[in-house]
Amino acid sequence: MFAASSSRQAYRQYLDQQQEERKRESQKRKLEEDLNVISTLKAKMQKEVECLEQKAEKLYEKAEAKQSHQSLVEANAFRRVAKEKREEIVSITSEIEEKVASVSN
Repeated sequence: MFAASSSRQAYRQYLDQQQEERKRESQKRKLEEDLNVISTLKAKMQKEVECLEQKAEKLYEKAEAKQSHQSLVEANAFRRVAKEKREEIVSITSEIEEKVASVSN
């Protein structure tokens, strides 16, 4: 009787360990998926910033060549948006670092 009880308890511990391991793996997979999504978002935003800065530079050149204040205003607007996006990239980078830290722990 004691042997059966001991075996059942050992089996129960084994099942609990397996369940805990599956839960950890599931959480790790979810964090990795989130990390991939955030990294993709960061890459897209960096491309947007580059594009905005290129447009702004072209508008600055146009404003300089044609003495156009409108082009200067548009270029400043592009620069402002690019600056905001760079700030978002910084926050995304910190979020990525937090996720990496949580995955490695």
